[in-house]
Amino acid sequence: MTMTDSPRPASGSRLLVVEDDRQLVSLLREQLKLAGHEPVMAMTLAEAREHLADERFDLVILDLNLPDGDGLDLAEEISADDRTPMLMLTARGDVESRVAG
Repeated sequence: MTMTDSPRPASGSRLLVVEDDRQLVSLLREQLKLAGHEPVMAMTLAEAREHLADERFDLVILDLNLPDGDGLDLAEEISADDRTPMLMLTARGDVESRVAG
């Protein structure tokens, strides 16, 4: 598979971004819009769960360190109920976190 053949959200995709860093949220929103995507932002697990209960997304970009819990918990919920692909963002560098992700 080449880089051009790799699966990725098509332009115009609805993306859920779960991130609590306001500066990063702003940057991601801007860049994703410029790329033609429709980003929906959530700064907590609770907000993300609300969006996921009401809407469908082509991709979830998920921070693991959130103020109201561990993003891995949400990743497990999404994986159990859905086939929505996820991209995880984290400052965690330990092997256990990478393997769990």
